[in-house]
Amino acid sequence: MKGDVLSKFKTKYCLSFPIGQEFYCDIGNGTRESPYLVYSAESLYDVRNDLNAYYKQICDIDLTGYSSGEGWLPIGNNSNRFTGHFDGGGFVITGLKINRPESDYIGLFGAISNDAKVTNCKIVDAVTSGSRFVSVLVPFCSSEFCVRIIMLFL
Repeated sequence: MKGDVLSKFKTKYCLSFPIGQEFYCDIGNGTRESPYLVYSAESLYDVRNDLNAYYKQICDIDLTGYSSGEGWLPIGNNSNRFTGHFDGGGFVITGLKINRPESDYIGLFGAISNDAKVTNCKIVDAVTSGSRFVSVLVPFCSSEFCVRIIMLFL
């Protein structure tokens, strides 16, 4: 299954822009030099399938499709932490909803390691609930310096 999900990142996708032009771009290979490009709610969800890779968000993302029931499943947890790098690129993530009152490590990312970095993220219209270690972006980080973020709440 992991190979199937990651192969989505390695194929070429057509992106449309308001001016009507289309182009193809390489989605990356998960390295520092060629991070996986995160361009949709589904591609953000797929980050959990390779917790050690590099990612770069390339557009605003709406997570309202993941808001029913318990909502978004956090990326990583205390026993399987995100160890990669995620650059939000200053783009916005909207509609994050998590309703897991019996669960710990609740946020867009559940838990990240000392070596992980989550940067340049903007989150708007977020509601999270859980038991312990609850936040919007990263509720648990094993180092106080592994998260450098920009957060917006409306």
